[in-house]
Amino acid sequence: MKRVVAGFVASVVIGGLSGVSGGSAAAAAGDLDPDFTPPALNGSVYSALELDGGGLLLGGYFTDVGGAGSGTGPHKVIKVAANGTLDTNFTPNFFDDPYSNVEGKVKLSTNQFLVGGDFTTTDDPQHLARVNADGSLDKNFKPAFDDSIHTAMELSTGQYLAGGSFTDGNGTGRKHLAKLNTDGTFDTDFADAPVDGRVRSMVELNNGQYLIGGGFTEGVARLNTDGTFDTSFTPPTLSSTVTFVTALSDGKYLVGG
Repeated sequence: MKRVVAGFVASVVIGGLSGVSGGSAAAAAGDLDPDFTPPALNGSVYSALELDGGGLLLGGYFTDVGGAGSGTGPHKVIKVAANGTLDTNFTPNFFDDPYSNVEGKVKLSTNQFLVGGDFTTTDDPQHLARVNADGSLDKNFKPAFDDSIHTAMELSTGQYLAGGSFTDGNGTGRKHLAKLNTDGTFDTDFADAPVDGRVRSMVELNNGQYLIGGGFTEGVARLNTDGTFDTSFTPPTLSSTVTFVTALSDGKYLVGG
């Protein structure tokens, strides 16, 4: 088993690796994977999404890939093969500003990707975009947020949930959390949740509720399917921003920050 470490890009061996190609010695647990050589990036990687076949979708704050020149080649989001080789068939070219970033992203059931961050595009989507398998922009999805999207996910209903630093979405005044239909419009049946700070992480629970974490007063909150707070959930007092939440198989939650 291997894991990707973002910030810089590396694949780390979990539990040891035998039979490494090229005659190299077996890699011990915790070692860098000798078979993974990513392209040189001139900035940070904020998130990595594993794809079918072992490839990765990488997003972050970088403007130069492999020394091509700042802003002249792919930037902010790239696709690499399992060995780190750049996929030159994935060519997102719709970002207005090469010095913005991509943070959250998820692969959709349509074989597209939903990407969020601190970016604007040459078309209508602002801070949240749906990207086709080749990296081109899906122009049928046109939400508009006034600030960063830090996290996004596809729901079991086929809709999307997006969280971030925004204080207005689609001109509705919606703050920090929004549920979207597949055309980018907002689900108006989803309440404007009383979240007073940015949302950094979230997960859909088996019962249809949502667990969210971030820089808001509660730090962690559980929401009902309509977006209201589940008042039966009382999280512990936390001293700083929550950047990661997930649900465990035993019904408990794992929270990090």
